[in-house]
Amino acid sequence: MEKEYLISRPKWPLLVACLISCALIVVFGWMQTQKAPFLELKAQWLSVAILPILVVLVAGNYIGSFKAFGVEMKFRPNAAFRGLPYLDPPAPTTDSLEQAEAFEEEQGPNPSFLEGRPQWTDARNDEYLRGQRLFLVHVYEPSKRPEMKYDITIFLIRHIPGENANQRVGFDEIELMELYLGPSWGHQVFKFHNNGGLIGVRTSAWGTFLATARISFKDENRLPLILHRYIDFEMAPKVR
Repeated sequence: MEKEYLISRPKWPLLVACLISCALIVVFGWMQTQKAPFLELKAQWLSVAILPILVVLVAGNYIGSFKAFGVEMKFRPNAAFRGLPYLDPPAPTTDSLEQAEAFEEEQGPNPSFLEGRPQWTDARNDEYLRGQRLFLVHVYEPSKRPEMKYDITIFLIRHIPGENANQRVGFDEIELMELYLGPSWGHQVFKFHNNGGLIGVRTSAWGTFLATARISFKDENRLPLILHRYIDFEMAPKVR
């Protein structure tokens, strides 16, 4: 079973903001014709009128920040995640827990594929080359959804050596990412087309799991790339 998603940002907040700003401009213009004494500073009132548009542009990650009346607004680094599609999480029922455990036991432990120090140390560079420095990563925060433990964002990056930031957007060579989250999601395969922004998904979970992605390239001669990410919660504060 497969589900296909096109990653895009909702347009209605920006449209609503434009309508509010236009309404404010009309109101302020009418008040100006009525000689309202507190509208003498036209530039400032124009800034107030376009404030709804600026707020939506920042919140929607269209722009990074703006400054008005001596106050500067910036979006959080993770604000871009809000534009990713959301997968409804499974309910943590007794049956789903037993099915997930049984499925994991059937797979068995991952065998060691290399022996000896020279081989396994070389495997690190081999993995960089195999994955073309592409990696599946995740971040999370306490969930606001009932029965869920964490809200999670899973997305693709490219490792950039040195002090430069890793690449998170602009993967021109990638066509599609397919994501498989295992039995708790009904063994479904979710598809996410590349639109030039973040390639990933948001979801919620009540336990840890392994995510597997298949990356397809625009060049049909390039074989798809398989990536794995264990979605853990080890960086959460520990209660003592």
